[in-house]
Order: sequence, then structure tokens, then C-alpha cells
Amino acid sequence: MAIDMRKTPSYLKGLAETRARADGEVLRLKALYDELDEKLAEARRIQALLDDVARKMGEAVSRRDACDKLIRDFDDRLDPNLIAPIRAWKNRYGKRGELKTAIERILQKIAPSEITTPELCLTLIAEFALDFSTKTERQKWAHNSVGNALKDLVEAGIVERLHEPVARAGKIGRWRLKDHTIAGTAGLLEAATASGLTVSQAKRRGRPAKLKEPTLTA
Repeated sequence: MAIDMRKTPSYLKGLAETRARADGEVLRLKALYDELDEKLAEARRIQALLDDVARKMGEAVSRRDACDKLIRDFDDRLDPNLIAPIRAWKNRYGKRGELKTAIERILQKIAPSEITTPELCLTLIAEFALDFSTKTERQKWAHNSVGNALKDLVEAGIVERLHEPVARAGKIGRWRLKDHTIAGTAGLLEAATASGLTVSQAKRRGRPAKLKEPTLTA
């Protein structure tokens, strides 16, 4: 059997090398694109959160200014600015387990996308109108309250941890809903509501009438 020992043309070698370099560039840029695309999605969620916070702040400012006007109308010698603000955040979750419910709802809303721990904390702070006296107090809340809630959700098989359990210093935690499925009609209704859809329950119709058996006549 004869073996073809023809030499590979130099231009073909050059073409293969050019193709290989281009392929490597595609892979590098694709990885960078995916990373930037995820950051863009996160930035959009933060922008939406920022808009919501700005709206709530505007409403609070309007309420405060209205109170100031009434106080001054009652007695112009009174200075409303001397009234110390109330900055309480404890016991603001509502019923027991509401923090975990809120986390699950947030992840359900963005599923199948992921969320970072800082972004999740910002969303929870805005949702529950939480306030902290110091940065240390806020960090403890994020580590203890939010961290424990996430741990429980992971153990329950609801949330998936996308980072190593023991994160290195400076490593940001990432989370997402483990199974992006809608469980039951209650979950379907909640998902529809979160999407801005108004769902009306269909009226129950009566059972269809039974057909009479045909009778034979002689």
C-alpha cells in the first residue's frame, strides 16, 4: 500500500495557524463577553433597585415636608429639624420566616440568573426598609441573618450556591434558584403576579350531561 508523503503546502500551514489563532481569540473574547454580559445584567438590576429606592425616598421626603409644614403652621416657633429621626430596623421582617421567603421570591424573580450576596442584601434592605447605625452592624446582619437564611435555603434544596462554601478573602458569594420550575398553582400565581400579569380564576363549569343510551325498537 502506497503512502502519500506529499509535503503540506506552506500556505496551508499558514492558514491553519491563522485559523488556530483566530479560534483562540474567539474563545478569549467569548469568555470576556459572557463576564461583561453578566455584569451588565447585574448593573441593570441595581439600576432598577436604585430607581425604586429613589421613588421611596421621594415619597418619604414628601411626607416629612408635609409634617414640617403642619408643625410650623401650628406654631412657627417650632423647628421640626430638632426632632430626632427614628432609625429602627429590628423586627421588620414580618412573620417568622419572612426573610427566607423574601430571598426565595427575589431569586424566583430573576431566575435562572444568579445574584451576588451584596446585591441580594441591597435588595432586602430596600424591600424591608432596613436601617443600620454603623457599617459593622450592617455587615453582621449580612453575615448572620442573610447568611443563615441562605444556608437554610441551600440545605432545603431551594437555592444553589455557585461559589466555594469557604469563600476566600475578597471573593463575592453568588446564588441562584436551584430548580427554576413553578410548583403548584400557588407558585404559578405568584410567578404570574411577579411578572405583572393579572390572572383570574376560571369559573368551574358543570359536569357534561351524560348521553342517553340508544334504545332499540322492534
